[in-house]
Amino acid sequence: MDEAQTPMDALDSPDGLQVNLRSALAEVERLRRLVGDETYDAERWANCDRAEAIRQANEKHEAHLLWVAEHDARRDERDAARAEASVLTDELGDMRASMSAAEAEVDRLRAALAGGQELIPMEPSIGRIVHYVSYGTPGGEYKSVCRAAIITRTHPETVTAMNNVMAVSLCVMNPEGLFFNQVVRYHDEDPLRGGTWHWPERVDGSN
Repeated sequence: MDEAQTPMDALDSPDGLQVNLRSALAEVERLRRLVGDETYDAERWANCDRAEAIRQANEKHEAHLLWVAEHDARRDERDAARAEASVLTDELGDMRASMSAAEAEVDRLRAALAGGQELIPMEPSIGRIVHYVSYGTPGGEYKSVCRAAIITRTHPETVTAMNNVMAVSLCVMNPEGLFFNQVVRYHDEDPLRGGTWHWPERVDGSN
């Protein structure tokens, strides 16, 4: 009859060694899984931290882009306002120049009215009554005076840059009789010259 084996004898047996080896391998695998899970958890939390940092960076970047866009929009608005102000300034300058020209024209027209001049130059035509300036006589028996005359013909070809009123042919009505003169030049400045014609001066009705 065999004697009973002790635990130490079981470890020394081949079957006992195999069982213990399997147990050790299982323990190693278990420990490896635990280490792997802890490493995974550490990497997962590290990835979460990186993701949060990236999210915050993206938010800051988007906020910066929004600020840049708003800044550019405000700059464009300022540039547009400056351009509009420049246009308005130019228009205001043109309006002031036009007003000055209009005031000068009003002053000229007032002076023309006060001096008895025609505001709008009249066009000579056949049958119109004008004034003819006689020559007078060298001895002074007859002075150079204005005589009534009727236009009998117009001469548009005589208009020049220096004299924009055409010459006319006249039937001059002297107290002593009629006198016909051809191609009489226009002149209305003082002193009046003999042998010229001009429009009749205005006469104040109060006189």
